[in-house]
Amino acid sequence: MRGVRCGWLLLLVGTAGAQTSLRHMPDATTMDVSVGAFAQLTPNRVTNGGGTVQGSSPSEGVLGTVHQQIGPLLGYSVNFGYTRMAEQFLNLVVTPAGSGLTTYSDGSVGTEMYELSGSYVMHAPKVYRRFSPYGQFGAGILSFLPTLRNQPDHVNFRLMGLFGAGVDYRIDRRWGIRLEYRGMLYKNPDLRYDPTVLVTSKNYTVTSEPTVSLTYSFRARRRGVE
Repeated sequence: MRGVRCGWLLLLVGTAGAQTSLRHMPDATTMDVSVGAFAQLTPNRVTNGGGTVQGSSPSEGVLGTVHQQIGPLLGYSVNFGYTRMAEQFLNLVVTPAGSGLTTYSDGSVGTEMYELSGSYVMHAPKVYRRFSPYGQFGAGILSFLPTLRNQPDHVNFRLMGLFGAGVDYRIDRRWGIRLEYRGMLYKNPDLRYDPTVLVTSKNYTVTSEPTVSLTYSFRARRRGVE
């Protein structure tokens, strides 16, 4: 009889432990959509052996995401982003050739940047019942489209790598808030800022996008688990 009591006690303890661990994980399968706003921050880069400084002006943008979490360690997201900024250039010019005299020419190109990307998403155990941290990495494509359509060589496409981390805060079973940092690694675009000067870049840059989004979940309720 003592052995039977011990067996029942171990079974109850194990069941309680399993329920507790489940409460600290995302649902087995969840899907959500989100719409958010981000700040686009791209530092200046010195390119072409020090002859060109290239960067982007800070700007605001919008981000839409479709995310599905199949399990705590297996999820994916598809992202579409848009922002409008100015690609800025500073060129070092030696005039006349061989004279040792240097001048600088600067310019900027108003540019629309579009993002289409996909990423792998991994959730960590919840640190609190409403908070769920996660990390992600993936890849996608960026397109740079100058606002002055009459400029030659006006469209640039760049492959990019995506990485980031964030936290989901659940307001209720359907609505939530997502805070995240997104980083994109890609090669600077080649754009023309006057009819004669085409700035070509060989350097990679990183765009940082701190983002806040409102999420709506299509969440299947787990029996006994909130």
